[in-house]
Amino acid sequence: MLPSIVDRALDWTVIPGYTRIGYGLRKSSWDGDAIAGLDGWTVLVTGASGGIGAATVERLARAGATVH
Repeated sequence: MLPSIVDRALDWTVIPGYTRIGYGLRKSSWDGDAIAGLDGWTVLVTGASGGIGAATVERLARAGATVH
């Protein structure tokens, strides 16, 4: 409950919500490598040859999605 209240408050205060302050406050409620199970999902990722796109493809595939 508290993490969702913090998220909502930071979203309403855009500047601090999307800076190091917001990251630091939100980070405590994140579960490191956890990503929702995506079994049966099909996902299309463009720009997946490197960088953020490649990392996204890896995480989605690990979660069970079929990635194109």
